[in-house]
Amino acid sequence: MKIKSLRKPLVGITLLSAAVSGQVQAQSLIEELVVTSRKRAETLQEVPDSITAFGRDQIESAGIKGFGDFANLTPNLSMNEGYRPGVAKITIRGMITPQVGDPPIAYVIDGITAPSIDFINQDLFAIERIEVLRGPQGALYGKGAVGGAINIVTRQPGNEVEGQVKATVGNGGTTSLNGYVSGPIIEDKVLYQVGASYSDRDGFNDNSFLNEETDFSERTTLQAMLQTMVSDDLTVDFRAKYADSEDGIGNYTLASFDEIDANKNIDDIDATANIMGVSERDILEVSVKADLFTELGEATFVLGYNKVEEEAFSDGEYTNMPDDLVNFTFFAGAQETLYDVDSYTAEFRFTGDSEVLEWQVGAYYQHRKINSEFSWFSDWVGTAERDRGSFTIPRDEYNLAVSAADFDADFGTEYAYSVVDENTSDSWAVFGQADYDVNDELSIAFALRYDEDKRESFDERQKGASKASETFSETQPKLQITYNWSEDMMTYLSASKGFRSGGFNEYDPTIIRVFDKEVSENIELGFKSVLWGGAMTLSGAVFHIDIENTQFTRLNLSTFTLENLGIDESTSKGIELEAVIQPMQGLRFNLGYGYADSEIDKFTATEDYGDITGNKVPGVHKYNINAGVEYSTPVSDVMDAMVRLDLIRKGPLAWELDNVIRSDTSNFVNLRTGIQTENYDVTLFVENVTDERVATEAFYGTAGVARMPNMPRFYGIEASYNF
Repeated sequence: MKIKSLRKPLVGITLLSAAVSGQVQAQSLIEELVVTSRKRAETLQEVPDSITAFGRDQIESAGIKGFGDFANLTPNLSMNEGYRPGVAKITIRGMITPQVGDPPIAYVIDGITAPSIDFINQDLFAIERIEVLRGPQGALYGKGAVGGAINIVTRQPGNEVEGQVKATVGNGGTTSLNGYVSGPIIEDKVLYQVGASYSDRDGFNDNSFLNEETDFSERTTLQAMLQTMVSDDLTVDFRAKYADSEDGIGNYTLASFDEIDANKNIDDIDATANIMGVSERDILEVSVKADLFTELGEATFVLGYNKVEEEAFSDGEYTNMPDDLVNFTFFAGAQETLYDVDSYTAEFRFTGDSEVLEWQVGAYYQHRKINSEFSWFSDWVGTAERDRGSFTIPRDEYNLAVSAADFDADFGTEYAYSVVDENTSDSWAVFGQADYDVNDELSIAFALRYDEDKRESFDERQKGASKASETFSETQPKLQITYNWSEDMMTYLSASKGFRSGGFNEYDPTIIRVFDKEVSENIELGFKSVLWGGAMTLSGAVFHIDIENTQFTRLNLSTFTLENLGIDESTSKGIELEAVIQPMQGLRFNLGYGYADSEIDKFTATEDYGDITGNKVPGVHKYNINAGVEYSTPVSDVMDAMVRLDLIRKGPLAWELDNVIRSDTSNFVNLRTGIQTENYDVTLFVENVTDERVATEAFYGTAGVARMPNMPRFYGIEASYNF
């Protein structure tokens, strides 16, 4: 009886599959996307890795403008805003971003790897393609790719003049304008692209004490590219980008200490700090890339320079409460961070291929210098509106107050102490990879890279006592075995290693100065398929990652310094599934599911938390789901109507090592609808339709549980002109 009850649905599915297959044989509905995540051009379905990619059309239709937008549409990838809006916390496959240290990904734009997390969370425009490669990718991308890699390719100029201008107006006092134009200076010889972006936002979340919005933002970006064909065999690209921004920062809301649900009443509690947090940041990126084609293969040489300067100032305890100078039970304060990064990068690659073998060898070097200064001020009144101009740093006190422990209350001024660090990194690597086709069905790929990173850190005021140096190195292999069962079905098995360099905690005589490198080892089994004659692609993977010394940062309340604690051993295992279905022209479904069980297996760094074996690694969503549908149809000979709906569900997570403060499951809905012509687009959009309110960061503060609230419902209109 049970078999009979299934017969009709099975017959229906078979007929539908045959009908769709017959319709699609005449035309391939899902366009094949060419990616370069393995540093060579190949179609997305050919890559034996768990990879999510967005082409130009999908970037436009989904309204992707930044990291968080494409993270929402990628299995096991997430981004949460924290204290500094330009420095988000990224999680991929259960591997996290410490506040001290590097992100768990390599972030590459046009062949240049971002030297630090400060260059990642920027506004995106004039983007051709975004590729998210999950799983340790150290063999291909080097140190930092402990959890994966993100490859972003900007739009390339051609011999025809083309460009785009896009304007947006939304609630929260939001306006933005961006655009680019590209074309030839000398046809087939010298091509250009120039672009600019400006955005301004009053904000959404309130500070009820100051009667102002806390999440204001104003950002400007300028970028340019010059591509020169020196000869038939040599092409040289010059690229430059400058961005400046002013954003609200550190504007946490506070719940009582016994409130461990980070999301509870987050939309009913305003920020109440008496100091408005402000960050001012400038970013400069310059690079040159040369491609030389020879009879043996293609040689690529890349030089890059990156610089960021940031000044950030905010309330220290996030309230307007007064100091308790009688009982010494509460201290109101303000905090300032000065942060500079300078980085020089050089990379050489040589790629060749034959009928059965593709190979690449190369070398890499990077010099990076980070100067940081954190200063604390006592706000003795604590109840009056203050800004940076009302606090001073006497130079004689600056030279003496080198840590919280050395703060001398007899100074008689509000300045307390500064934590100063000059940190340098000199890293180099050599690498190679080869992909061998054993026969038409079976191929084997192997990559190997050796990275070495020499780091040094000191406080210039006490260089002898604070100086620390260490060299971190790792050999990172990757093996992939691919079997093509047919033109439409492929399976693969891969093993890879990733490496995140160690570093130094902020200096204090009582803390452990050096934190060790993080190493991940990944085993993955996956498949990729094309179904219904080309109307559907389905891919999936299961993975198991063993991680040594997962880097997690806490605030050490005895020294008031940021302290990176290594989780000796942790395990992340999970599954990823993705499907694209296009049953008819104009109708497209996108489905994605990621599950990551990231668990602490051993922790010996401190006894402060007790036995936390079996706890979840903080900051990791247990799962994420995205489901989208997009439909477009002609409404006249020259105009189409479009609607896109995305549902995003994020699983629960814990915020600290003790797993006490937690956030439950959250659900988001994004909607876009509009009209399109050959040159004009007008789109109405609503992000977070249901006005879901959650914390994007949570921790124990000095006056309660501090939570950073997400953006509420955001809606507006977007218009673009393409030429």
